[in-house]
Amino acid sequence: MANGDKREDCRGAGREREIVYVQPAYMGEPDDEIDLLDLWCIIWRGKWFIVGFTLLCTIGAIIYSFVFLTPKYKAEATLETTKESKSVIVNYLGSNIFHKHLINKYNLLPKLYPKLWNEQAEEWGVPQEDKPSVNKVLASEKGIPLEVEISGELISLTWEGTNPQFCADILEEIIKELKIYLKNDYKSSAQVRIEILQRELDNLLRETKKEDNTHEDLYASIAGLKSNIAELKGENYLVRRFSVVDEPIVPQNPFEPNKKLPVVLSFVLGIFVSVFFVFFWNFVRNARGRLKEKQG
Repeated sequence: MANGDKREDCRGAGREREIVYVQPAYMGEPDDEIDLLDLWCIIWRGKWFIVGFTLLCTIGAIIYSFVFLTPKYKAEATLETTKESKSVIVNYLGSNIFHKHLINKYNLLPKLYPKLWNEQAEEWGVPQEDKPSVNKVLASEKGIPLEVEISGELISLTWEGTNPQFCADILEEIIKELKIYLKNDYKSSAQVRIEILQRELDNLLRETKKEDNTHEDLYASIAGLKSNIAELKGENYLVRRFSVVDEPIVPQNPFEPNKKLPVVLSFVLGIFVSVFFVFFWNFVRNARGRLKEKQG
């Protein structure tokens, strides 16, 4: 059976009669077919809402990404170590002793918590109990933004922050502090053994000055101690040695946030949400219409 069906174009432009051949439907069989033209008409009627809502979401994401998101920079440096010095350097850079020394010496708390620090008044803008402290930094999971990565005999140092110049400067200071520590403060096991053997050598040398002591074993012990001390001095040198392969430079571009990603996501989500709302509003409007027909 063929029926004539008069349809009006969803844009209101077409007024021609269209003949559609429809398959006969059996009694009680539900009509589950989806008319794509009807769906497109619904979208077309709500096109300005879809465009406006998507544009509003995209503009909001642009403002948020480029105005309110704080860019973060990362400075990097690479150290070449020896097998003996690698573990010493990594342990020291990751120790609370070094972190506490670094925070106190270079006054890092305002740099670590810039949102809480009033730079003009040079004071904290939070109550006394909420003020950052060295102990709070050390106890937190985040700690200081120093990352240490090991690859063979190479150690990579990175410092993250909002000030690119400071990121590079603090890495240079960290390298200086590391050199001072290894040269003056670190006491290796080889150095301890050298001190012990040196005392024994001094005692034997005093024995050789006695006229009645000319035993050959004494001179053999002296030679053995000198050989051991020379070997330990080489080990002590290697445990303190490292060189800077890549010096830290001022980063030019922030590594985060990715400002384009929120804009793209807002654009896509804006389209989906607005289309969903258009279909939902059409469903509500049709439901109201059917309800009025029943009541009428």
